[in-house]
Amino acid sequence: MQLTTSDFYRILRRRRRRPAVWLLVLAAFAAAGGVPGMGRAPAQVPLSMSVLQDLPAVSVGVRPLPDAAAGFGLEAEACRERMQAALAGSGVRLVARPQPGVPELRVTIRLARVRGPSHLYAVDLELVEIVTPRRTLSGLATIPATTWSRSAIGIANGPDTVLQALDGLLERFVRELAGAQPAKPAVE
Repeated sequence: MQLTTSDFYRILRRRRRRPAVWLLVLAAFAAAGGVPGMGRAPAQVPLSMSVLQDLPAVSVGVRPLPDAAAGFGLEAEACRERMQAALAGSGVRLVARPQPGVPELRVTIRLARVRGPSHLYAVDLELVEIVTPRRTLSGLATIPATTWSRSAIGIANGPDTVLQALDGLLERFVRELAGAQPAKPAVE
């Protein structure tokens, strides 16, 4: 049976599972390669097809954290500050607030308590841009769409583990952003 990421999130929303079941679900997803960030590596995209090529600026956004985040010690502002710090040296201009035409690098964090201080977490980092569909949509000229995304899941006993997962995704974004930029001609 092939498990998908949507299956994982559906199961994650059910909170009345036993800890052994959570570990079994996590292991099944990792083994099946159905969880982004675990299992199979994404296919390599040629430079000419990278959505990160010539990215002029981004704003950062943190989706509302789940209720469990407060008791877990995870704060949206800490996530936002980490995102801004990681992007500061990336070469892409940071915009303080979302603006029309500026893509948003958005993080979504999900938590589900397993046992004691342990929580199952999922961290999604995605680049959301306004795009124009090729097909005609009545009343819609442009729509927001995720053009780049990476995810990580795991079990954490405190917010540091979740923030480290976010840091890893941010490092990956910065690395892919740098690799997507065309080589500058050497000046002689």
